[in-house]
Amino acid sequence: MPQSNYSRFSDGVQISGVSMNVHQKGKVFYVCNSTVPSALGIAGSDGSDGKTPDRPLATIAQALSLCTANRGDKIIVMQGHAETVSAAAGMAWNVAGVSIIGDPTAVGSLRPTITLNTANTATIAMSAANMVVSGILFIANFLNIAACIDVSAKDILISGNEFRDTSAVLNFVLPIRTSTGADNACDGLSVIGNRFLGVGTTAATSLVNCRSITGRLTVNANSVDIQGTTATSGALVLATSKALTGARILGNDLASNLSTSNAGQLVVAGTGGSGFVADNYVQSAGGTDLLGTASSGLTYFNNFLSAVADASGYILPAQDA
Repeated sequence: MPQSNYSRFSDGVQISGVSMNVHQKGKVFYVCNSTVPSALGIAGSDGSDGKTPDRPLATIAQALSLCTANRGDKIIVMQGHAETVSAAAGMAWNVAGVSIIGDPTAVGSLRPTITLNTANTATIAMSAANMVVSGILFIANFLNIAACIDVSAKDILISGNEFRDTSAVLNFVLPIRTSTGADNACDGLSVIGNRFLGVGTTAATSLVNCRSITGRLTVNANSVDIQGTTATSGALVLATSKALTGARILGNDLASNLSTSNAGQLVVAGTGGSGFVADNYVQSAGGTDLLGTASSGLTYFNNFLSAVADASGYILPAQDA
């Protein structure tokens, strides 16, 4: 009997909380290597076709190999799935226009999980434009992992994920990092609704590190909780000497024990940028009351800082008279 790809229903369909619209033209592949298969299914295997939750693939890599660039294919990573990354670019996400979506009904430790271990150079490489990753739990299980996700393409969306350190010495330095290549190579990067729980104490850390000039950067509605005490700046966005043009950095909350932040606690950026930093909340145990780098070109509205427990924050930078 022919099997449906869940993409041709006249009124659309919702599978495990994931909506597939009538205009969906791409294929859908399911991935799950959990030892608990679905009630009617088989254990995940890369020899399966991955077209239904009952016949899932075992790895994201195999699902990607079945995708076609820019067709709108989706990979649904199911509850209980777990993979490890142990080398630089040890997981290569390199098919343009593909969305990798964690089962939105999975909670806690049952969320699809990717653990980085073995080397501090272990990374996931997102190198194709218009890709999406959402709903994944990323775990650091080695000392000072330089970056969890290395971005080297345009218009990538990273949303609704959690980045978590295992301990003070098993930690991410940077959850998300752009390439050091040509300026504007990573334009359109969007980091939305993620959570970073950082407890590392041996290296300075930031949620997003832009290592080249980046346009249309969006960093919205993220929650960053850095408990480590290592000195740092730009704990939300670190773009040292690099202009951010057309940026939107809105509605984030940041809590930290940073010991210094002379270049800006929330955002560090080079001159020549543009955009808005608004409605962000920062709690910091120490350092200066500077939220952003001077002369960055960014405009600030309605941002608040508190350095005292049990006290409401005050607006920064000072209001324009």
